[in-house]
Amino acid sequence: MVLFNSNNARKKKEALKSIFNAHFGEKIYNEKQEKIVNLIQEFLPNEKEGEAFDRATGQLLYTIHILTHSDSPKDKNTIESIKEILLKSLSE
Repeated sequence: MVLFNSNNARKKKEALKSIFNAHFGEKIYNEKQEKIVNLIQEFLPNEKEGEAFDRATGQLLYTIHILTHSDSPKDKNTIESIKEILLKSLSE
């Protein structure tokens, strides 16, 4: 597992944005940018707590797809449950 520092986290955010754009397109990114950026931030490890990075990029893409789709759930509890399931650490 890799521990992230601030520089690595910035690079990872940019890489994840590029991966998202390759899969879904820049137009969708621009339309849903705030929600996507927030999900990317949640996906990355908590640097201050020394959290290890052990999630797959596919987990993020699937989460973004479900939570930004036009039929996505609106209930906060449902959204949090989906994120808890889909963004779960691979080592858990």
